[in-house]
Amino acid sequence: LQLYDADGEPVATVGRLEYTFDIKPTLASGGGYYNYNSEATQIENANTPWVLTSGARGLARCELELLGESDKPATYAVKLHFAQIEECGPGEAMFDIKLQGQAVAENVDVVREAGAMNRAFIRRFDNVAVEKDLVIELVSKGQSLPTISAIEVIRK
Repeated sequence: LQLYDADGEPVATVGRLEYTFDIKPTLASGGGYYNYNSEATQIENANTPWVLTSGARGLARCELELLGESDKPATYAVKLHFAQIEECGPGEAMFDIKLQGQAVAENVDVVREAGAMNRAFIRRFDNVAVEKDLVIELVSKGQSLPTISAIEVIRK
């Protein structure tokens, strides 16, 4: 199986159906990546709990190249997957979500909206217009940096 990017170049694999995509991440000060043992970390209310045991803390911005130069604009559904694993109380890691530079959700609080820590929480946004790149921004508003585990993009 070989995947190709929008310019027809092969996407580099790193093994076991893992692919390297440059999403041009920008992390807030103090941000970084995390990975918990998926067998030892219980995530409730999740179809794929192992996906939610890793992610980015403090992801301020990323860009996903979805269309090539000759592609016509398209509309997508964007699903952002969260689970607050690191110790954090309600209101401590609030953030706004922007897609394509526009605020689509304000004062998101994963602990409050999921009902507890270690619970899956998904935010879905339909009809997101993309001309080339999908730009996602998480604007931190709390004491703790927000975390995100997965980004799912579905072309309409």
